[in-house]
Amino acid sequence: MKRVMLFLCQGLEELEAAAFTDVFGWTTTYWLEPVELVTVGLRPKVRCAWNFTIEP
Repeated sequence: MKRVMLFLCQGLEELEAAAFTDVFGWTTTYWLEPVELVTVGLRPKVRCAWNFTIEP
């Protein structure tokens, strides 16, 4: 299984991260190749552009 690290930074827009989760989710769903998506950030909670909070 391959692993992909997605770095989440302050001010991120949710749709930017959602594009990656969708694409790597499709590879696993359609049995192309299993990929584990690991999200990381410099802080325990990342504040997005629209005052939304994500916990990497």
